Amino acid sequence: MKKLYIKPIGGMCNRLYCLASAVELARIQNRELIVLWSLKWECNARLSDVIDDSKFKIIYKDEYNAPKRYFDKFLVSFEKYKSNAEVFVDEKMYQIFKEINTMNFEAYFSQFNDAENLYIESCFNFMPKRTFKLPEIFQPNQEIASKVNEELRKIGDSYIGMHIRRTDHQYSKDFSPDEIFVNNLSNESKAEKVLLVTDDQATEDKFVGLFDGRIFTASKDKQRDSLNGVKCAMVNVFLLSKSKRIYGSFNSTFSAFPAEYGEITIAILASENAKL
Repeated sequence: MKKLYIKPIGGMCNRLYCLASAVELARIQNRELIVLWSLKWECNARLSDVIDDSKFKIIYKDEYNAPKRYFDKFLVSFEKYKSNAEVFVDEKMYQIFKEINTMNFEAYFSQFNDAENLYIESCFNFMPKRTFKLPEIFQPNQEIASKVNEELRKIGDSYIGMHIRRTDHQYSKDFSPDEIFVNNLSNESKAEKVLLVTDDQATEDKFVGLFDGRIFTASKDKQRDSLNGVKCAMVNVFLLSKSKRIYGSFNSTFSAFPAEYGEITIAILASENAKL
């Protein structure tokens, strides 16, 4: 059977989008999907640490201390494997994504339909039109589901979600300033509860101070390079997916993923000059 090797990279939500795309592409081209999952600073966790991974065939590897050619163990020899596969590194996928993101991705990948092995390394949602919904393949594992339910008991079942991305995400810092979130939240009813998710403690403190009594926060660890930090982030993703609507940050998959997962409305709060 033909194979699709997918190596999702980037943060957890980027990886989940990439993996969902791979599931769709493997279905279309009738390929066995094999996931190559590495632990790096931007996502120092296995998929199984936050998601029930029983639907996937996954090769896990901690890349922190791994030799450069660590996948040789599984692929025999990268050069030999490369000669039998279409190989996409992330830089090439980015160019493809920019060039055909308004086109038919299925048609684009059809040119590789006869390749025995297809290898994709990416952080992009390269098959945005899928025949399934995200909850069909991604369910929180027992630990994450328990923590989500624990937080829901505190906040209740009716709230607005707000994701303010900061730290390493320059686009969000440049084009989704605090003032836009403040203005939008100020126009909401004071009776509305708000789940605030942010990777910046100063931003959290600011909004809690401005909207005292209305802001709820959950899972405090904001460190992406720690296992606990990734777990906390995914608790927030599932909490956002259960909100009435989301105010999100520009060009952040952490804003977009929970909106699609929960099939809820999202408003990306960005300045008029926002552009990629």
